[in-house]
Amino acid sequence: MTRAKINLLLDALMTLVMAAIAGIGFLMNWVLIPGEERPAVYGGQPDLYWLGWDRHQWGDIHLTLGIALAALVVLHVALHWGQVVGIWRQMVASTAVRLAVPLLLLVFVIALMAFSAFVGPEVVEGGKGEGRGRGAVERGMRNAEGETDAGAPGGQEGRGRGGEGQGGGGWRSGRN
Repeated sequence: MTRAKINLLLDALMTLVMAAIAGIGFLMNWVLIPGEERPAVYGGQPDLYWLGWDRHQWGDIHLTLGIALAALVVLHVALHWGQVVGIWRQMVASTAVRLAVPLLLLVFVIALMAFSAFVGPEVVEGGKGEGRGRGAVERGMRNAEGETDAGAPGGQEGRGRGGEGQGGGGWRSGRN
């Protein structure tokens, strides 16, 4: 198989994987909505599945495809390395800059990909009604503008997402 055919197949595969990552992300965001948003949409906490898998199982597929895409991008860059180096030499005259910028980029890429191995979650203890949904609204927690969601317009108090219209963004979700 020629190098051009390998590049074409690799590019097609990367496009399919990117489309799958995006599609699964949309599925998890708009169809298999997080638990904190379910009361506003369904009036309770139903379990949501698509093709027999819940959002966490689809999240595992999303992660696996992301790792596969990263590997395909590394392969893509490796196959085009001569071209990358040639264009970089033409763009940047200074040898010091030609070496420093890629090294800095490499450090940032490694840091972004590995930071989760060096951080831990923020653990917040909370009992029933102390979570991010209805209990937070009933306790009168404040949104970014300093307003409470108790007494929200439209009789939507305590609906989990702050009662801002028909399933629109809430004070906690960051979506409007």
